[in-house]
This record gives sequence, structure tokens and C-alpha cells, in this order.
Amino acid sequence: MAIVDAAFPFECDAGSYGNDRDRSTQSSPRCSGRCPPGYHCPGATVVPIRCRPGTYCVEGSAAETLCPSGTFSSVSGLQSDAGCQTCRAGTVCAAGSDEESPCLRGTYAPFANSTTCLACEPGTFQDQTGRTECKICAKGFFCPRGAAAQLPCLAGTYSDVSGISNISQCKVSAASQRTFLPAAHDAQLGPARASAAVVGESHRPVWLTAFARVLLSCPPRAEMQHWLLLPCRCAPSHAVR
Repeated sequence: MAIVDAAFPFECDAGSYGNDRDRSTQSSPRCSGRCPPGYHCPGATVVPIRCRPGTYCVEGSAAETLCPSGTFSSVSGLQSDAGCQTCRAGTVCAAGSDEESPCLRGTYAPFANSTTCLACEPGTFQDQTGRTECKICAKGFFCPRGAAAQLPCLAGTYSDVSGISNISQCKVSAASQRTFLPAAHDAQLGPARASAAVVGESHRPVWLTAFARVLLSCPPRAEMQHWLLLPCRCAPSHAVR
């Protein structure tokens, strides 16, 4: 009487499969044969597993292989990386992507096969997704790096050139008198507060930073509020004209 190994049949090797009861195929670790192209077979596989979108499987694959970075595949069962498609300009694809990912607002991808969207350069913006370039910031606006929209110069300021990137590049308009806080007030109050002192006439601050302490004129017969960025108010018993 023949002695049969209790562990029989043995597991098929990874990359192979076994789906019959024929003793001749079950007597080898290769079992029924190598895993077919477009499928993968981990150890002890009975039915080969179809490779998912974003991957491919050559003959004898024990696991899926990701489509390379900059490519994608929306279909399953690819048999080689030749079936992975190149991502178009304006989109990016990480390894194993099953679809293209459009660049977000404020970014762009100028070339096909990209893996990373680039931030719009200072002085430009992009208010749409999936774009290959950014737009120049128009006159009267400024655009910092990665801008998804144009930002307007503050009231009383302007820009007569396109492509500026910082609010400090907006100029004070001729209608607004440009005045700087005296050094004495600056020393007393520091750069984060506005002086309540009148310089020639009442003024109110609209922007106050370390690089520019700019004050704009209040309307006639008006006085400024004490703190930064508060509006002018009418002086007692006077109406603004």
C-alpha cells in the first residue's frame, strides 16, 4: 500500500497556479503552469487574479507591477508597461495611477509625463484646473507665488503695470496724500499701531508694515480713528463733504 504525504497536494509556487486534480500537474511546484500575462498569482493560487487598473502583469507574475510615474491605466489586465498611457500636460500621475490628476488652481504642468504640478510664479496666477501655464497678473492687481486668483490693490492705491507680486508694489494714488509717521510717533507706538497725531490734517492708515508706513487722507472735516485700519469718522458737529 502506497504511503501518501499528508501535506499533498503541495502549494503551487508564486507566479504559478493549479486548477485541476491531475496528479501529473500537482506533482510539480509549477502546477498547471505559469500565471498568464495580465494576471498575477501569489502562492497557492487556484484561479489567476486579473491585474487592476494602474498596474500590469507579465507572464509568471507573483504580484502586480505599478505603471511608472507620469503614466496611468484605466483598464485592467495590462500585460506590460507599454499599455500604460502618458499623462497629458496639465495633469500629473503618481506611480500606479488609474487616471490623470488635473493640476489644482494656482498650479500648472507644462509638460506631458509630469509627476508634480508647479506653483505659479510670482506675478502670475491660475484660476482654473488642469492648465499648462499661468496667466499674467493684470494692472491694479498683485499675485504672490501659487496664486489662484488676482488680488486687488487696496483702496487708494494702484498699479499701472502688470505682473506685480506683492502689495508693497501697489502705489499710492495721486488723490491720496502720502504721509509717513514721524519717527517720534513710530518709536512710541511701534510698527503695528497708528499714531493719533495729526500730520498737517487728519489721516487714516490703510497699510502699515515694517517696509512702508503709509497713511491716506481722511475726507475734509473728518478725523481718523486711533487704531490701524479703522475708518475715518466725522469730527464733532461736522458732516463729511
